[in-house]
Amino acid sequence: HTLEPLELPAIKCVSLLLEHCPEAVLDQYEPPLAFLLLATLQISRSSSSLAQAATAIGNLSGTGSQGTVFAELVGLARDAMAGAGTCTEANREAVGVRSAAMLDAAGRLSSTQEQEFAVASVVLSAMRSTEAPVAICGLRAAGELCSRGTQDGPGFSSHLGAEILAVMAEHRDEDDGVAEAAAQALRRVCKAQPGAVQVALIATLSLAEGDGRPEATRKAARANLFALATAFQEQVRQTVQGLPPTAAERLQDAIRLHMQEARG
Repeated sequence: HTLEPLELPAIKCVSLLLEHCPEAVLDQYEPPLAFLLLATLQISRSSSSLAQAATAIGNLSGTGSQGTVFAELVGLARDAMAGAGTCTEANREAVGVRSAAMLDAAGRLSSTQEQEFAVASVVLSAMRSTEAPVAICGLRAAGELCSRGTQDGPGFSSHLGAEILAVMAEHRDEDDGVAEAAAQALRRVCKAQPGAVQVALIATLSLAEGDGRPEATRKAARANLFALATAFQEQVRQTVQGLPPTAAERLQDAIRLHMQEARG
């Protein structure tokens, strides 16, 4: 605990070294720096440190450590998510955050199509798990990977977006938290792929409705609708204009209800 305040400045220093060091110097110090970043992802309790370490690892792309670090990250994340079903409920959130950071780092580090597919397959396997805690971890990682596009396009959201929708539909009537996690992941897909906003709105609206659906699921879906409407105002406005009047009213009613609930 006493080291936590020092983590973020230390990781930023490592990141700067990896980004700006001359190659001759970097060759000498790259392995211990890579080890330090991997250790951070394994032991840190700070979400900021985890995110910063994941970003810094991206600077190892094209270096001698790239392949080793990539394989280590994928293996660690797979093991962490697989164990989510057996760890205590209090630790599940931490496992989800940590495994998402590891796979985000692996995604940033991936330099070939094979490596990108390796990351996506680990996430897909977890998302499809019959164990709800494992599926939720996978969806958290999927959201992290999908939230950033690439220079060439939507990146991981093209691999995972449809699968997130499928998981949401499969769990929509179950009181296990998976559908809510899928709705959150789908919202993050929209960051990299604004064209997905319409699909996300319609899918999340269907999650917010239905008398037999768990109230926690419906409430979380309404909160996600509000978040989508706030973050993507123009796309939402266009979507609402294109909807049949009854659907547009249902969407507005769901968002209004969320705002009333938020006010208490």
